[in-house]
Amino acid sequence: MDKYEENILRLNKKIRTALLLVETKNRKLKQENHVLVEDVANFRVQFAQAEDGRLRCKAVLEKEVARSHEQHEAQLLLKKRYNDLIREYVAQNEKLKAAEHAQAKEVNKQSRLKRKQPPVEIIGEESLIHLQIDHLEDTNERLERQVKNLKAQLDQCHCVPLTPDTANSLTASLHQPTL
Repeated sequence: MDKYEENILRLNKKIRTALLLVETKNRKLKQENHVLVEDVANFRVQFAQAEDGRLRCKAVLEKEVARSHEQHEAQLLLKKRYNDLIREYVAQNEKLKAAEHAQAKEVNKQSRLKRKQPPVEIIGEESLIHLQIDHLEDTNERLERQVKNLKAQLDQCHCVPLTPDTANSLTASLHQPTL
C-alpha cells in the first residue's frame, strides 16, 4: 500500500474511534437526559403535592385567624362589660356606704334626741332608709353575681380579669384623659 492509502486507513481508524467515543457519550447523555426527565416529573408531582398542602394550610390558617379575631372581639366585649360592672359595683358600694353613714348619723341624732325628749316613734324616715339599704344590698348581691359570671367567662377566654381590689384604680384610670 502506498502512503496515501495508509493515511486513509489511519484516518478511518481515527474516525471510527472518534465515532465510537461520540456514540458512547451520546448513550450516556441519553441516559442522563432520561434520569433528568424522571427527576423533573417527580419534582412536578412533589410540587403539586406541596402546593396542595400549602393551600390546605392556608385555608386552615384563615379559619383560625377568623376564629381568633372573633374570640378577641368577644373578649373585648366581655372586658368592657366587666369594667362596666366593676364601675357599677363601685358606685353601688359607695351609695351603700353613704346610706349606711347617713343611717348611722341619723341613729346617732335620734339617740341624742331620744335622750333629750320623751320617746317618740318615727315611722317614715327610718323605714325608708331600711328599704333603701335593702334595695342597695340586693343590687350589690346581683352585681357580685354578675361579676362572678363575667370572671368565669373571662377565665374561659384565657385572660386575667381585674380584681375588686383594683377596681378603684381602674375606674380612676378610665376617667383620666388619653393622649
